Amino acid sequence: MTLFNFLTEKMFIFDMLIIAVALCVRFPRRRLFWLRFIISVPACVALSYFLPRWITIGGAIGNIIRFAVDFALIAAVIAICLSLRLWKVFFVASSCYFIQHGAFCLDRVIRGALPINVGNYFVHYGFIALFLLAVWLIYWRKVTSESLDSVNWLDAVVLMFIALAVCIGVSSFSDDIEGDRGLRVFYSAFLACAFISLCCQYAVFRVSILKGDKKRLEELLDYAAKQYAVSKENIENLNIKCHDLKYKIAEFEKAGTFDRSALDEMKTLIARYDCTVHTVNPELDIVLTEKSLACRNKGIEFTCVADGAILPKMEAGDMYAFFGNAVDNAIEAAERLCDDKKFISLTVSAAGAMAAVNLQNYTDGNVCMQNGVPQTNKADKYNHGFGVLSMRLIARKYGGEVSFVQEGDIFNVNAVFPCRGQSAGQPAESASAAENV
Repeated sequence: MTLFNFLTEKMFIFDMLIIAVALCVRFPRRRLFWLRFIISVPACVALSYFLPRWITIGGAIGNIIRFAVDFALIAAVIAICLSLRLWKVFFVASSCYFIQHGAFCLDRVIRGALPINVGNYFVHYGFIALFLLAVWLIYWRKVTSESLDSVNWLDAVVLMFIALAVCIGVSSFSDDIEGDRGLRVFYSAFLACAFISLCCQYAVFRVSILKGDKKRLEELLDYAAKQYAVSKENIENLNIKCHDLKYKIAEFEKAGTFDRSALDEMKTLIARYDCTVHTVNPELDIVLTEKSLACRNKGIEFTCVADGAILPKMEAGDMYAFFGNAVDNAIEAAERLCDDKKFISLTVSAAGAMAAVNLQNYTDGNVCMQNGVPQTNKADKYNHGFGVLSMRLIARKYGGEVSFVQEGDIFNVNAVFPCRGQSAGQPAESASAAENV
């Protein structure tokens, strides 16, 4: 047997191996990966060649067993080389199978049954590459070992087992189809099976990701509510202490028992922590006071001109999460800049029947945006970036909207909410409050 005949006879297993390498390039590898790879791949090819010869059962049942053996061999290579849980190995191997059969059937539908030669062999791999690229762009580029952690493994395994059984069962009857037209109809039906299986796999993955995102947002908002209560208590205690110290300093000044320079130093220290923001909105006051204190400690100028009375009545946790995330992101950006650009500006003002919020800060480069939302620059993108998503969720919860716009080196967070107690088109009465902290 020549090498070309061998490659042709075992085309399925080579297709699956190539696709597996492409799909698994970002998955975590086991220790001694290259040694495992060098040993397991030739062993997989050899077993794929010899095992079917020991299967004496003919017809559709024999074909089903042979396809199942090849599938198991690919899954074994993935399990040996990559550090993945068993159900994830099954998920990846199923994708390899659906992509291989989808590309193969597409080739047959378009070109029909062609003689095996070098030219047709390379065209076949062109179809593999195109089909693989389409699947990668649509959803597989988002699949990582971490993202699969959100998938309900039982749902995925049951659905993939059913789809795999259908595809293997259908493919086993290919030898019984006669005529070019009959083959085209068969491969069209089989292509539909592979396509539907990939869609089901994507649906399981996407729904699970959305459920995971929803859970993380709920946890984030729950944490914000708890953090608000802690911040409120801390700020109230800090204000009490500052007030008591001011009173004591006044007594010392009156009695003349302290050195003037020491008293001035104490006043300066107290002023650093006495930075309560007053916006006529107690919930907003808490979060802005906390963030203004953080800005002072980091050497960032925080200017706030806010009429908190016009904002809709929000739950304290929602208020803390929305404005806290916005200012935290601005602080993170400002910390990387030179001193003359460590500046954050927040305004909340009436615009007709709407309350308009604008937060501005300098940025050190182009902010990566996706679907109108800035993307996190942290390495672990799977567990970060939910702050801005929670801001959008909160804005819509109260009938508003939020947008993120970069203008040169200025980044803007713009939000609008219906004014408290105002109907559409009715101007709001402004009770403006301003703080420079």
